[in-house]
Order: sequence, then structure tokens, then C-alpha cells
Amino acid sequence: MNLTIKRSELAGTFDYVEWDEESQNNCDDIKKAVEHLEELILEYLNPSREASLAITNLEQVFMWVGKAIRRDQIGRE
Repeated sequence: MNLTIKRSELAGTFDYVEWDEESQNNCDDIKKAVEHLEELILEYLNPSREASLAITNLEQVFMWVGKAIRRDQIGRE
């Protein structure tokens, strides 16, 4: 896996990209899964630092998924 990023790959990194239908559907599917995990965490775990960190990391998961979906969409255009 090559982790070197070329300057050309950074072009438009901060530009707004309106999601197409495929990207929106992918996001919606993953959001449902993340929300289900959140429900399980809240149902099965007592309130604690660890449970809070689990929720925080789910938020990070969803954030990075959104960025990955955006990158995939740009690659399709």
C-alpha cells in the first residue's frame, strides 16, 4: 500500500462535494449500522469513560466513512 500523497491528489480537498445518489445510499446504509452499534453500546454498557470513548470512536468512524465516500465519488467523476 502506497501512502505517499501527490500534490495533485490534494487538489479540491476542502471543496464542497454534493453527494450523488450512490454516495448518499452508501452513507445511509453505513449510518444505520453505526446507529445500531450505538444503541447496543448504550443498552449493554453502564455509563463509563470506556462507553463514552466507544461512542466517540463511532463518531470518528462515521466521519472517516464520509470522507472515504467523498473520495470514492470524486474518483468516479
